Amino acid sequence: MTKTPITPGETDGADSTNKVRRRVSKSVAVQICLALAALSLIAIFFPGHMDSADAVQPELRHYVAKVASFLASNRKPQIVILGSSLMLYPATLCDLQMEGKKPVDLDWYAAIFMPEYMEAKYFQQQLKTQCDKTCDIVNLGVASSLMSDHCMLLEAITAANKNPQLIVCGVAPRDFLDNNQPDFRLTPVHKLLSDIRPELFTSSESRPPESFLDRKVLQIKRAVSCLRIQAIDLFCQITGRPANDNASKMVPGVAQFPPSKEKDLVVYKKVYTPINQERFVQQSDYLERLLQDAKKQNIQVVLISMPITPDNAHLLPPETMEKYNQTIKEMATKYQAHLLDLQQSSAYDAGDFIDSCHLNASGGAKFYKQLVNTICQSGLLVQPH
Repeated sequence: MTKTPITPGETDGADSTNKVRRRVSKSVAVQICLALAALSLIAIFFPGHMDSADAVQPELRHYVAKVASFLASNRKPQIVILGSSLMLYPATLCDLQMEGKKPVDLDWYAAIFMPEYMEAKYFQQQLKTQCDKTCDIVNLGVASSLMSDHCMLLEAITAANKNPQLIVCGVAPRDFLDNNQPDFRLTPVHKLLSDIRPELFTSSESRPPESFLDRKVLQIKRAVSCLRIQAIDLFCQITGRPANDNASKMVPGVAQFPPSKEKDLVVYKKVYTPINQERFVQQSDYLERLLQDAKKQNIQVVLISMPITPDNAHLLPPETMEKYNQTIKEMATKYQAHLLDLQQSSAYDAGDFIDSCHLNASGGAKFYKQLVNTICQSGLLVQPH
């Protein structure tokens, strides 16, 4: 086979092409190195804000994003609300009704918007009207949270030097017995706080330590998340759009929702039974820990045994409900907390609930009237900050 001779011009062209390719390769390599160096510097000097909630599984991250955002903020409210979704429903639905709005779909609203809501405007209005008190209120209720979560949240708040004058903590039997939570150390609140406030946890409570590389990757993610959030906030300020796009899906009207009690009772039967006595004792200890810590920090506490329907209460054995009520009363008395027992109140009927335990707007109005009366009559807000 005869080889085609290569002329000097062709050789020069091939060499030139190879040189260009080598320069491009070197340029790409340099860019990659510079990018890695930049990310490394970000990880070292700019770990990012705590509102990325990276330690929490993605599908539940929005449950606790407001907690991390609050802890990273300069906000220092007079009142902090702690509790589960039982505290979220009356706050959000009363606020919507006060503003003449309602969600397009309740299931969507409860799953997406409600967990992110951290205000209590109707509660604020009632305090101003009935007590002539102007207070900043932060609602840190977290759906499906346990008593241990409420306790850890208070500890994180005080560790961040955000001591409020008053803690309003709403509880119900589920906070002490939830079988849907296999381990209290795996809740979104616990995962978040053990990541951003590891000093609050003993070695037995905290999650396994991460490797150096894992930690740096997490810091880089937080930095990117922080920049993204700042960019979104700036865009919303320029365009006038709501920071939370869910808010744009509200429509004028009055909040009226069909009941879904039967479906809810099926869920709660699994939540309650079989009765986990060990968990009840464990979570009761966390109630005592919360009240003890609040007393040490000179923080007033209104402990509320939240109203639930008789159908929901009857899912529990009478002795369990009696033990729950007795525990709440004994703890409140021991640590001089103000107990508002609404679980046995005759003020609520079926029309005040969306399902078997969550208050609607009318039930929420009754709830806040009783709560504000307790606060006013007890003089719990003597002097606003």
